[in-house]
Amino acid sequence: MERRIFWGIVITVVGAIIWLGNLGYLVFKWDRDWPLFLILFGIYLVLKGASYSRRRSTVASRKTDKPIDEKKIKEIIDKVSKGELSAEEAAKLLKS
Repeated sequence: MERRIFWGIVITVVGAIIWLGNLGYLVFKWDRDWPLFLILFGIYLVLKGASYSRRRSTVASRKTDKPIDEKKIKEIIDKVSKGELSAEEAAKLLKS
């Protein structure tokens, strides 16, 4: 899905540049302005890398969480369904 968004943005920006150039609002000279594409591509790579590292750190932090005790969860759910525990008490027990 990220590639579709990226290419959609690229096509939109290129189309806007051409359109503004045809209207006379933007003067784009390839021999002068080509480094702009390198800059934009570099910004894209940086943002993509930052997004990837953020997702990795989130996944890594989830792996360090305590393992789920299914028996404890089932007991708490049973107590809540019988009315022995309130939802708030159940939430506190599940967090601990």
